[in-house]
Amino acid sequence: MTRLAIDGKFLRLDDERFLVSGASYGTFAPDADGLQFPSLDRMASDFAAMATAGINTVRTYTPPTESLLDAAASQGLQVMAGLSWPQHLPFLDD
Repeated sequence: MTRLAIDGKFLRLDDERFLVSGASYGTFAPDADGLQFPSLDRMASDFAAMATAGINTVRTYTPPTESLLDAAASQGLQVMAGLSWPQHLPFLDD
């Protein structure tokens, strides 16, 4: 899959302007292994539905797993990966 490039104030994918039509994905409660994303089957189903609805970008708020990236790529979705940082973690204490 081709990476997006910055082109002035726009994004570009190959030779065309890329307009983000996105949805957030997560944050999910950790599973038994501590992963904060659903099963691969569930992600595949979710991403297929998103692609059908015209979504082209998925935003995560925690680092995506390799399986999430693969599932998104298989549906032609871009991923904007989020990372948590210490000053915003205390809300998880409640």
